[in-house]
Amino acid sequence: MPRITHGLSPELERTVLSNLSAELKGTGVTMVPPDLCVQPNVSSQNDHPDSHQSMPTLFHPDSVGSTDPIKLHGLEPDPTILARCGHQLLLVLDKFRDPSVKDQSLVVWKTVRQQNVVDFMWWNPFDDEMLSILQDNVVESTGVQAVKRGGQFQTFSSGKMVPVGSRIPSGGRPGDSYTSYSGLEASTQNGLDILFNQAATSIIMTSTSKHAHPDLASELRLLSADCDRIGMTGANIFNCSGYIAPIHSDHDATRGLCAQALLHADPTYKEFSFCNIPYQYYITTSTNCLWSFNSTDLHGTMLPSSLTVRNLNSHAVDPKRVSTTGLASSSVSSANSAPSTSRARDPPSRSGSRRIIVAGSEVHQRHTRSASANRPRATVSVSNGAHIAVPRRNHARASQNAQRRAQFPQRSAVWRRQ
Repeated sequence: MPRITHGLSPELERTVLSNLSAELKGTGVTMVPPDLCVQPNVSSQNDHPDSHQSMPTLFHPDSVGSTDPIKLHGLEPDPTILARCGHQLLLVLDKFRDPSVKDQSLVVWKTVRQQNVVDFMWWNPFDDEMLSILQDNVVESTGVQAVKRGGQFQTFSSGKMVPVGSRIPSGGRPGDSYTSYSGLEASTQNGLDILFNQAATSIIMTSTSKHAHPDLASELRLLSADCDRIGMTGANIFNCSGYIAPIHSDHDATRGLCAQALLHADPTYKEFSFCNIPYQYYITTSTNCLWSFNSTDLHGTMLPSSLTVRNLNSHAVDPKRVSTTGLASSSVSSANSAPSTSRARDPPSRSGSRRIIVAGSEVHQRHTRSASANRPRATVSVSNGAHIAVPRRNHARASQNAQRRAQFPQRSAVWRRQ
């Protein structure tokens, strides 16, 4: 494991979003100019062409929210540190001030020693072999259907998230309980290979996270101990391809991990960055990136442009043919590159209520006017990664099952005495 290099770890204070939470769910965050913004998903049952009130909103990260807007601060790697050390680790710390310490520069390290680390982000944490394994496993066909997300995702969601592990079905077969996802089979050689490959993904991500946030890795193992194990933990794996999500929250038992295995998008607009709303930051992600977060907090994707989304859906890209040299692969083909012959045409104009509502348009356009003047033309867009989480429902049911199993010997002893 290479020497861990701590950059300037940010001290952030969690913001109470009681007024903003309801407003932000289902909205999007983007730096893309209004003419290139992704269009919201339109449901024929819920959105009538003459209705304006149900149209979702896009916010620029400098002004998120309408009533009491907040600013998301960008966290990105330092090129100097990357050039010198090859990787960089940032720790997100709870804002802490100790009046007994005269030298406030020591407060950050005192906070770390007191284990007040909230989350971490690590650029280039994996070596070439581990990164290659992640890239292969993320796009591996497992035979499991992609997750169908709920109402929070009916606006700006795209791509697919394929689960691996066990779950409690929302409906399903009569008597169905906590069991593996349909399609995962351990009765064939191919099925066993898939399970071992996905276990490798879990092992790589969790073992690497131990060097950045030991408490998180321990909690992940502890709270998933009763769940069906894949690799080192009982956490589920969610393989994501071209996946984008609006601002939302999930219901997990503990903090989760995300790894960006491959990213080839437009760096001008920070596409596919990870947005954390309560702590008011976004992570500029790249190929070979690992971070943690609390999924019960509001979070989402920095939405890409409509051109990038079309390229995601129209190009079948072999990860081995795309540059995987860390941050360099997050760049996009510029106008000087040969244009793709399959590049999608400009989207047709929309009128009436189907137009998108961009919040704070003056702020939004001020930050994007200069960028749109020399706008890069994307030819290939790729975003593949993995997410590890312990759904709260899985944890609760698996714990109940473990308690019942612990009672089996006692009941058997009672029946033997009778």
